[in-house]
Amino acid sequence: MMKKLELEKLSQKELGYLVGLFDGDGHLDNYCRHYDVDFHLNSLKDRDIVCQLSLILKKIGLNSHIIKDKRFNCLKVKVSCKLFFQKILKLSANNLKDKNFGLGYTSGIIDSDGYVNQIKRYIQITNTNRKLVKKVQTYLRMLGIESKITKKCKCMKDKLQRYSLYVPIKFLKTKNNSMKIKRMDSGERI
Repeated sequence: MMKKLELEKLSQKELGYLVGLFDGDGHLDNYCRHYDVDFHLNSLKDRDIVCQLSLILKKIGLNSHIIKDKRFNCLKVKVSCKLFFQKILKLSANNLKDKNFGLGYTSGIIDSDGYVNQIKRYIQITNTNRKLVKKVQTYLRMLGIESKITKKCKCMKDKLQRYSLYVPIKFLKTKNNSMKIKRMDSGERI
């Protein structure tokens, strides 16, 4: 019997955060009859993000398992659920036209692929997927925030083109749910 997901228990901002975090650091694994959704986060810096993610997953009726991978200094938050596998894939492919979803989505991407500069007070999101970076820029425009995308040099390690999105300080004043921004506001080292 398939587990019932209670996505309606999430606000649009929480749902957007979950999808943004998945788009940035998520991975789908389908083998035999197992459907796993994994989120890979830094084991030293991102414990608060792991806690927030676990709470969101629990809220919709999912149990998550946290696995430490010492080789890559990584925490993997794993959910085994076919219905969640299908829903997250569908939500990731759609561009929802809701401002709160966009705010949450951008917060999730910041927590997965973002860098918050405490001194200059700006946010930089870097990813190899140009469509994803453009999607974030579209959500920022919905919030009345203009941003700039730049092409970065190819990484020597994997030879992939990278794109950086610079988010202005105006985003810091929104009611975002980014844990990295909360760390900065509390004066904690990011």
